Amino acid sequence: MLIHHFMGKYNQAMNKNVASVDHKAMETLISYKWYGNVRELENTIERAIVLSEKNHIEAENLPVEIQEFKEEFKVETLPTKNIQSRKPPNH
Repeated sequence: MLIHHFMGKYNQAMNKNVASVDHKAMETLISYKWYGNVRELENTIERAIVLSEKNHIEAENLPVEIQEFKEEFKVETLPTKNIQSRKPPNH
């Protein structure tokens, strides 16, 4: 998994021992829509390693925009003025 790869890279570079990602942080990382793809993920993990004061990454170590990300679903409605109701024929 890329998250663990980047954790190893930045643990070594910063001489830290952040060994895991807690459940809430992992859910947050998985649910985020990675617009910047791999580079954005790498920068996020690097930042989380820097900010982590424990041996694991917590959701609070992630950028606010990732913590607060909620995918909004747009519900499209059909225009009602073009819809005609059909009445059953009278027999």
